[in-house]
Amino acid sequence: MSNEGIPWVRCGQLVAEELRAAVDSCGERLSSPSPRDQRRGTEELHRLITLAWSLETRLARDAADAVCDGIRENSGLEALLRLCCAKTKGPRPPGGQLEVVGDDCLWLSALKALEQIMMEANRAYISQHALFGALVGVASKQDGGSVEVVRCGTGVLENLFKVSEQVCGELVRSGGLQGVISACRCTDPLTLLHCAAALANCAMYGGPAGQAAMMEHKADHWLFPLALHDSAVVRYYAFLAISFLAANKALEEYVARSGTLELVLPFLLTQNPEEFAAANPTHVHGRAAEWLSRLLPLLECGNEEACSLAAFYFAMEAGVKKRQQRLKVFEEIGAVDPLRKAAREGTYITSSFSCQALRLSCQLLPGYCFWNVLQWDSAQVEQWVCDIGLTELAKRFSDSRVCGSMLVDTAMEDLLGEGGVGMHDRLMAKWFLKQVRALRLKADPTCGSPRSMRQWLRGIGRELCVYTVDFERRGVGPHLLPHLPPEVLAEVGVASALDRLRIGMEVQSHAREGGGGGAVAKDSPDTGSFFSPALRKKYDVFISYRRATGSQLASLLKVHLQLRGLSVFLDVTQLGAGNFNRAILTTIGNSLNMVMVLSQGALDRCLGDVCMQDWVHRELRCALDSSVHVVPVMDNFTWPEAEQLPPGIQPLCRMNGVSWNHEYQEACINKLISFLKLPVNARKRTQSKVELF
Repeated sequence: MSNEGIPWVRCGQLVAEELRAAVDSCGERLSSPSPRDQRRGTEELHRLITLAWSLETRLARDAADAVCDGIRENSGLEALLRLCCAKTKGPRPPGGQLEVVGDDCLWLSALKALEQIMMEANRAYISQHALFGALVGVASKQDGGSVEVVRCGTGVLENLFKVSEQVCGELVRSGGLQGVISACRCTDPLTLLHCAAALANCAMYGGPAGQAAMMEHKADHWLFPLALHDSAVVRYYAFLAISFLAANKALEEYVARSGTLELVLPFLLTQNPEEFAAANPTHVHGRAAEWLSRLLPLLECGNEEACSLAAFYFAMEAGVKKRQQRLKVFEEIGAVDPLRKAAREGTYITSSFSCQALRLSCQLLPGYCFWNVLQWDSAQVEQWVCDIGLTELAKRFSDSRVCGSMLVDTAMEDLLGEGGVGMHDRLMAKWFLKQVRALRLKADPTCGSPRSMRQWLRGIGRELCVYTVDFERRGVGPHLLPHLPPEVLAEVGVASALDRLRIGMEVQSHAREGGGGGAVAKDSPDTGSFFSPALRKKYDVFISYRRATGSQLASLLKVHLQLRGLSVFLDVTQLGAGNFNRAILTTIGNSLNMVMVLSQGALDRCLGDVCMQDWVHRELRCALDSSVHVVPVMDNFTWPEAEQLPPGIQPLCRMNGVSWNHEYQEACINKLISFLKLPVNARKRTQSKVELF
């Protein structure tokens, strides 16, 4: 079949000639009745697509598109689909019989090749094919499958979720979503990458129905271990999925309970978009315009985490598109104005990434940003007043030399009457003050610091961020709040009595519970728990683990136990941090059980640690001194001699524990729960049947 019309010439003339002949040969071999020829065809197709993506960035996508279009045009894709579905009992396509000899190697090779060529047109072709249902069945099957089979299957599902809302619905009904979530339990990094990307695609393409199905399948919980994975790319896709779910106002409150959403901003603060794209093959070639356009609602949804993540991706894509000389795509999809608005009105992180995207795409930056309103000069204030539609009053603000720090303190008397700027309508003045309040909500003098007063206020209620300016200008941080009498809050600037009550209750709650916890020293108040209200709750289970080797199992245990109805605390704020937070010891003392994850080398640093410098040693000692029930879970762990451990934690060697087996997770969890000390109501919850899917 002729390949006329396929844009080979854009790939470079020499490469084009090689690809044209090779794709034609590939299609012939795939359509051959000989299994040997079919195998050679799948291997050659894999070589071709790898060659295409290895070209320089400007040509790679065109070359890959050309290979994928060519194999579809010469009926190679049709033959490949038959090979992938040959082991199923699904409907056979009309036409002649294809010789199938049950060659597992051939079948797996075909599945690998199919995963590699699922570009946009091929995905659409497959979704409308008679073998679509059979392919979903093959890709979703996890039981008894090898690592390679599960990896290829999830890779196929990742691409199929990237077609349309209707196709996502069919995938959910056919078991595709169940297959992806089941694979989230595995340990293979590439499989987990496919799972994270598949869930992100389902959330992005599936619409409200697809997002609701994800929540029914507990996807928000299964995204948690993906969000703690060692790979930054896996974490990114997990955050993309949870951000799309959070952008749905009907789901936002439920999504926040999984604990995954609160990890988004700390992740973004550690990443550079251009370096992230360059270091990851998944992103180095960028995305198509249609995919990027789906991020625009995320950029404008109002959820801080979702907006920040979308801005990060646009900054990353701007760098890629600049190298490819395809910057016009941002204008084509209508992204410039939303980016400029996000840069102007977003929080520090959203604004910074949006500005970076605009700079790289050679677009004008906004004249001011809400987050640094305290640094505005009078010209920026004048511009802002014009932008909100009060052009006739803008000059008066300029003549009065009102700067940003004065603007945020504007009161009614500053607007009305002879002593004000000349407003005569009281309702208009109230509306103006509402706009000023919106500025104060976004103000962030600490530039996104995760341990700032703004973050603490946001933990109580996002609307309380309006007081960030007042606290920061007076140098009042969370560390001072326990020492402030309630009446001082009004003096600081908290005008609302109800807001003063909410802040005061939060401080009092910390004061009441901050001193407990067995091993906690009784010196100056610890401020760590101010940044996470979760630290002051009581939990059924506290999970302790060694960051270097135990984080994946710890996060997996958290999901399993939560799905059984237990309240679980897993310290994720300490990931990558160097200091130990004493407030965590308080949480241990308030927990009924500690699950001690003993991964490879988990206790090595405890040997000879007589001064309790190691944080795992501290957590374990705190639990034992506080009479918290400890259950060890061993994963590839070798016990040291009890005498080698410090005396305070030697009882660990005599405790009943669970040897973790990744292939039999449900049995391990059942055994773990049987060892936990739980009240009657909690025990009944764990004994009820849990529908994971």
